[in-house]
Amino acid sequence: MKKIDLEQIHSEAIKRYEASYAAEKTERENCLEDMRFCFVPGAQWEDSAATARKDRPRFEINKIIVPVNNAIGEQRQNRIDIKVRPTDMGASKDVADIFAGIIRGIQAQSSFKDVKDTAFKEIVAGGMGAWYITTEYEDEKSFDQVLKIKSIKSAAASVFYDPSSKDELKRDAQWMMVTTDMDIDVFKAKYPNATASDLTKLPSGYLQDWQTRNTVRVADYWVKVPCIKETVLMSDGSIYELNDKTVSVLDDLAEQGITVVKTRKIRTHKVMMYKISAAEILAGPFEWAGKHIPVVPVFGYNAWIDGQHYYFGMVRHAKDSQRVYNYATSQAIETSALTPKDPYWVTPKQIKGREREYETFNLKNKPFMVYNPDPDEPGPPKRTGAPSVQAALISQVQQADADIQSTTGQYAPALGDQQTDQSGRAILALQRKANASTYELIDNLAKAVEWTGEILIDLIPKIYDTERMVSIMSEDEVVDNVIINQTIIDKETGREVVLNDLSKGRYSVASTIAPSFATQRVEQLNVLNKLAQSNPLFATVAPDLIAQSLDFPFSDDLKKRIRIQLIKQGIVQPTEDEAKELAKQMQPSPQEQIDLKMSMLQLEQQAALVDNLEYQNRKILADIAYKYSQAQNNLTDDIKTKTEINKILEEQGIPAKMPIEDLELQSRVKVMREMNETLDYEDPVTPENIGTAENSPVIQPQMPPGFKPSEEL
Repeated sequence: MKKIDLEQIHSEAIKRYEASYAAEKTERENCLEDMRFCFVPGAQWEDSAATARKDRPRFEINKIIVPVNNAIGEQRQNRIDIKVRPTDMGASKDVADIFAGIIRGIQAQSSFKDVKDTAFKEIVAGGMGAWYITTEYEDEKSFDQVLKIKSIKSAAASVFYDPSSKDELKRDAQWMMVTTDMDIDVFKAKYPNATASDLTKLPSGYLQDWQTRNTVRVADYWVKVPCIKETVLMSDGSIYELNDKTVSVLDDLAEQGITVVKTRKIRTHKVMMYKISAAEILAGPFEWAGKHIPVVPVFGYNAWIDGQHYYFGMVRHAKDSQRVYNYATSQAIETSALTPKDPYWVTPKQIKGREREYETFNLKNKPFMVYNPDPDEPGPPKRTGAPSVQAALISQVQQADADIQSTTGQYAPALGDQQTDQSGRAILALQRKANASTYELIDNLAKAVEWTGEILIDLIPKIYDTERMVSIMSEDEVVDNVIINQTIIDKETGREVVLNDLSKGRYSVASTIAPSFATQRVEQLNVLNKLAQSNPLFATVAPDLIAQSLDFPFSDDLKKRIRIQLIKQGIVQPTEDEAKELAKQMQPSPQEQIDLKMSMLQLEQQAALVDNLEYQNRKILADIAYKYSQAQNNLTDDIKTKTEINKILEEQGIPAKMPIEDLELQSRVKVMREMNETLDYEDPVTPENIGTAENSPVIQPQMPPGFKPSEEL
């Protein structure tokens, strides 16, 4: 950009500042005066009144700060949460939840609670507060940027905007300026080539404060520059702005078969920022990523009258009542101090010789006073009573106190004062009335938070535009990490798919006002306890919810233990993380795995031994069966032989001399003897003890299926 262009831009910026300052000079001065009146000791007396009572009592009983702090405390007990909703076919509920989680994460990392509290204190007391959004690198080693929300202190003296803006939050402003007073040595070190001229010599009175002996004022000048942008609609429904960055994206999409459907040129604007002093442009221009100026002013009670924007807080209309209260109190105390005290009325005879005692009576705690009897004035010295303070002053003090309550909308019950002469219903009605009187302030703050959410929705896809892991926060303030803009290959189509793509779709923002999470937790605990006491079923099915509502160091551990028991009982379903954790718990430890393997090895060895013993047993049984079979065959042959011999002898008329019983017995003894010699048993094996010998080295054998010893044996 040419130098003459920068000079023109700087000249235009200074003129705009002067126009804004002139349009709201009175309002800004009133805002600053109101804040000083409320928070700075001694600021409640005007210079003229203080001069008039220079050597007289001048007390300041700050009654306004109590309702102001009450309104601030009421706001801090509530929270304003951001809700993000999808608004077109390209958006999704899951990505909307990610947007909301990222916004909560940005708020947490920016200490937005403190930023919001600072702005609210300024709008309650003065009528105007503000904050702004900026970018920072995630850390020293990272090239990823993150969004942050920063506080603007004393917004009425540092935030200036387009005076033609009619929007309540100045969303339609074509320019804004945020000024900062910088130490002159720091300024020279940061901008060594900048001009640090004596601006007090400039003719414009509006620039007198831009440079003092010790400070130089530097401003961030934000301006919307008209331009024409071209956008393209792709065949997959996505919309991109045509610029140098999107060319490669369109080429990649074309390779995947995603083509341009149509293009459109739109008249819009881009936001530029310059660092300026009253003398020159110090740095810039810098093109801002978003389409909105990232400065969020917030106002107290608003009123538009004849095109003029008026704004004020709780202090503005209560200042006169507070001044009357201070004056009446000071006057009453002064009158009381100057009024003579109640003296003793005595005769000269009563105190003759005791004058010193009566002169120092008020300085010493004497249990009695001695006096001289005076016949002309019988009895002791007497008091007649001190003159009273004027009742009109006391009434004026009381009336001023009541006026402060009515002008601030904060009555005694809302401020914690006990009202013994009022019913509980009347006290609650006054408390509700007090809350209603400050609701506009809280609602305006909620609108500013909602507008901040819209600015962030526009910025997040442009700042968080690469695949990265970001922290998101749930409504119950649980922090988690999620990967955004993650590119994967679809197995079915083979195309690249972006998971958690923040650049697609449109999303809207809404704000909700609710008690803080800590307050909700206490209320939830009370309700659950009452339900558990009234119905035992709730005590059985909801102990994890009760534990979740507790707030002490080990409440999370207690909740996890209770949920594990409920999951095992089948009362609740485990989450994905809980299921993984339970699966890990069911897996044996390394030592248990070693012990298990050793046990299995021992079992295998024992099983092998048993198998071997069973094999030996079957072998023995087979041998026994074989030997019995042989013995039976031999015995059968012997019997056949005996029978034939006896038959021949009988045919010859010779008596049989070979009894079968003797031969049978001899054969059996012979067979048993042979078997005992073959088998290694301590006890002889006989047909009666086969398979029952106690000293057998093998498992007691079972006879093979179908094997039966011969009945003749």
